[in-house]
This record gives sequence, structure tokens and C-alpha cells, in this order.
Amino acid sequence: GGGGGGVAATTGGTGGPILASETTTTTINDLDFILPRLNVCILVVGTHGDVLPFCNLANELQRLNHRVRIASHECHRKTIASRSVEFYPLGGDPKQLSQWMVQTGGNMAGELRAGVHDPSVLMAKDHMVKEICTSTWGAV
Repeated sequence: GGGGGGVAATTGGTGGPILASETTTTTINDLDFILPRLNVCILVVGTHGDVLPFCNLANELQRLNHRVRIASHECHRKTIASRSVEFYPLGGDPKQLSQWMVQTGGNMAGELRAGVHDPSVLMAKDHMVKEICTSTWGAV
């Protein structure tokens, strides 16, 4: 369970900046400055369940007149694109990442045990992390 909340904004409808106004509620309108139109890139490494909340965030940012791109694994392209969000492919295999997480319990002690048992696993993880990191450069 998470929190909730909303964001409100006013735009001139021209694709220009979001203009702050004076209101008494706590919204984006309370800003004492002009919030420019942003180019936002959200990087999501993980499963379908990791991607979906960021699609909602991207849609809300788009509604506020920002350009948004989600960079994630190729297998999530349809999920992201079907929600009218720009997609950029990241390297790595989310199924393998999930499998490693289950095997190690997602903590350092589990990583150490796995590495002692089979050092090649650590080398494979290192390779995938480098692949993911390298693939992010073009995302923005």
C-alpha cells in the first residue's frame, strides 16, 4: 500500500512553461516560480509489476505538459507504449534478474553465499549490470 495524492497545474496550452498561481491549497500552483516544461526519463529495471506504477507517473507528468520517456527492458515495450508513453530499450534480462533475486534473497549475505558457491554467477551479474548501465546512456 502506498500513499496517494494529486498534482494540479495550469498551462497556456501552447506547450510552454507551467505557470504558478496563488492558491491556498498545496498544489503545483503554489510554486513561487515558473516550472519549465521538462524532458523526463524514468529508468525502470525489473519486472512488469515494477514498470506499471511508473507508467501512471509518466501519464500524470504528460498531463502536466512534460515530455516523458520510460527506459526499460525490451519485453516491457508494449506495456509502456500501450499507455501512450515513449519507450527506450535498456539491456539486461529481467527474468534472470528476478531469478537471481529469489536465489539470493535480495541481500548481500545471499550474494556472498552465491558467489562462494559459484563465482561465475557473480561474473554474470557484473556483466549484466554493466550492460544495463551502458544502455542507459542513450535513454536521455
